[in-house]
Amino acid sequence: MELRPDDHADSMHRILTTLVTPRPIGWISTRDDERDNLAPYSYFNAVSTYPPVVMFSGSSRDGEPKDSGRMAADSGAFVVNLVTEELVEAMDATSVPLESASEFDFVGIERAEATTVDAPRVADADAWLECTVYDTMEIYDNLVVFGEVRNIGVDERLTTDGVVDMHNVDSVGRLGGPYYTGLRMLDVERSNFGAWRGPTPTGFDVDAETGVPIVDVDAYEAVREALERLADGGSIEAVAADSPFDEETLTACNERRALYLEGRADDERLEAALAEAGYDATYSY
Repeated sequence: MELRPDDHADSMHRILTTLVTPRPIGWISTRDDERDNLAPYSYFNAVSTYPPVVMFSGSSRDGEPKDSGRMAADSGAFVVNLVTEELVEAMDATSVPLESASEFDFVGIERAEATTVDAPRVADADAWLECTVYDTMEIYDNLVVFGEVRNIGVDERLTTDGVVDMHNVDSVGRLGGPYYTGLRMLDVERSNFGAWRGPTPTGFDVDAETGVPIVDVDAYEAVREALERLADGGSIEAVAADSPFDEETLTACNERRALYLEGRADDERLEAALAEAGYDATYSY
């Protein structure tokens, strides 16, 4: 079966939201001079790692943007509240449009003040992203709001040894029709992620406890210096003669110069190691 959008305009929302699943839910809280607003958006996602930027998109109602998009655009701020299984029913209750009342009050959701922006947040959310509006875009009758994340709040329940742990995050996703879904991890891990196997690139070590790469800063800086000399016209032989590396090692490093000079590895583990060590990294995932 093949479906042409022009032939199925009346059912396109159902078709699209059934096939594009599961979708993360942005539970967006905003504020204007009259009230605090809270509403869920399943057209929501992250679009940039650093600086961190997220987006949510809402269709128009009676020719006007929905309250969350309008209020965010006017105030320049919003908060994304993490929807977990404990909060899914409260989140669903805020999807009903209200003319003037605050969803916080209507549903009975406790609010708290964000730290860095003038907007409320859900007090019981395990995590939240405080955002300033980076830009907005109109796509047909939808207002897309991009927010630069200024502060991230995370409850300790989501962490292990001070690091956010995916195994502790019971976030909820949106399916087609009236359905939601929780998380069920598959016994499949993305390649180029997790423990390192095989030869370690020069300038990196492997953490004995976690098995993931870490940057050996002294060695990494030595590689960068050597590659910069090569880029300036030095020969492999000349640079190797007064550097810690032999010609074979320098040749191998030079073949991966993007890793050392641009922070681009096409491997999540190396990119994460660079970021952890304070280097700029271009994430490939």
